[in-house]
Amino acid sequence: MSIIARYVCWRGHDAGGTLPPVDVLAGVLAPGAWNPPTSWPPPTEHELLVYVPPQWLGDWETGRRLAPGYQHVWSAPRANLHPLPPDPLHEPYRPATLPDIATGPRPPSFPRRRAAARRSPASASAPTRRTPAVES
Repeated sequence: MSIIARYVCWRGHDAGGTLPPVDVLAGVLAPGAWNPPTSWPPPTEHELLVYVPPQWLGDWETGRRLAPGYQHVWSAPRANLHPLPPDPLHEPYRPATLPDIATGPRPPSFPRRRAAARRSPASASAPTRRTPAVES
C-alpha cells in the first residue's frame, strides 16, 4: 500500500502564516494512510491531507529556515493544489561545493613536522632517562 496517492504543487504554502508563501511539492496522502491528531478538525470537502517534506522548504541562497514547530502533514485547501508541470522547471541543484554552513567547522590546519626535526641537535644526542613505574 502506498502512503502517497499522487504528487501535486501546493502554491503559496506558508506553514500556517509562519513562513513567506512558497510553492512546494506535496504528496496527497492516500485515504486511511495517516490519522490526524484528535485535536485537528476533520478535513472538509475543500481540503486534503498532504505531506510536505521539510527539506523542500527554504533556500540556500536566501538562508530562509523552517518555521519553529514545522510539521510534515498539513490539511491543504484543494484550491491551492495543482498538477505538477510535465517537465521540471529547472535542473537539480548540484553545486560544485557546499556552503560552509553545510559542511561544518574545519579543524585548523597545522604544518606536519617530524618529531626528530623539532629536537635541537644538542637534545637529540643527550640520553633520555626513564623513571621506573612505582607500584603501590
